[in-house]
Amino acid sequence: MSENGSLPKTGDRGPGALMSFKTFLARRPHLVPAVIAAAMLFATMGKWPYGYYQVMRWIGCAAAVFTAYQGYATKHLWAACAFAFAAVLFNPIVPIHLARGTWQALDPAGALLFLVGIVLVRRPVKNDAQCQKERD
Repeated sequence: MSENGSLPKTGDRGPGALMSFKTFLARRPHLVPAVIAAAMLFATMGKWPYGYYQVMRWIGCAAAVFTAYQGYATKHLWAACAFAFAAVLFNPIVPIHLARGTWQALDPAGALLFLVGIVLVRRPVKNDAQCQKERD
């Protein structure tokens, strides 16, 4: 509700909405790589040429390494371990060869892991007092 008691207009989100989106992105630096990796992993349920799976391994591995680092840096050790395992699983340098049916189960599971990581792995919000203390 606005100050005069009426509901805000649909398009009138104000500066708070923009700030909350910026805060959301600042707390999740792994958002873009994780979304790309999740989309590519979900897309593997279709039929693609072998080259697509090679590119998906590179992107999935890089996103998993970055998300594992973010998990470690934010003290989400479950995420660091889970994404480190995903990085090994999707690594393109020494690929792990599994049956097609196994990959058809692991790829969507990996995509879901990235989506869970987007929601649960986040940096803490710093208030003004913490920022001032770091500057001193």
